Amino acid sequence: MEIPDGFFVFNFSTSENIYVQGIRSGKNTFHIELSSQHYLVNPNILDKSKFRKLIKLGWNIPEDSDSNYYYLVSVKEIFKENVSKNLFESLKVFGLSQNKIDAMYEISSF
Repeated sequence: MEIPDGFFVFNFSTSENIYVQGIRSGKNTFHIELSSQHYLVNPNILDKSKFRKLIKLGWNIPEDSDSNYYYLVSVKEIFKENVSKNLFESLKVFGLSQNKIDAMYEISSF
């Protein structure tokens, strides 16, 4: 199966600037990012406990102060639904109230 080049952005909360974004980074690999403290409206929303949960979910620590959490995922994992479950659990870590969630997404190709 040929996977097209492109990217996606899933905004979970525009008021808190919590999002997941991804881009194809190889033939069968995607680079996925999750908002880090640097981009959050309220950086304190990610306390040490929540930070540890993200690491346990497989997120890599940002490489510099203005980078996001990230991980690489294979197309095979995406089709097994492992990725969607992990993203759902990751977004729950932020513990937002319902009135802060205004999910929307964008999928684009190059």
